[in-house]
Amino acid sequence: MTIRQIDSHFLRCPNCGKESTIEVCKNTVLLNFPFACPHCQIRVFINYVEATAVVIDKKVILR
Repeated sequence: MTIRQIDSHFLRCPNCGKESTIEVCKNTVLLNFPFACPHCQIRVFINYVEATAVVIDKKVILR
């Protein structure tokens, strides 16, 4: 059984909506996960439970 057969998808940025390179399954649980979007330069800490992402804290990435 491959990952694609388990119904996986890529996380989307909660700010700009573009897909990331992070692939998760339906039953994946992420708590206080640091998600950084290279497209809109936002760093977001999320909780991902039951295929739903909730933003905890949002910061602008300084480069």
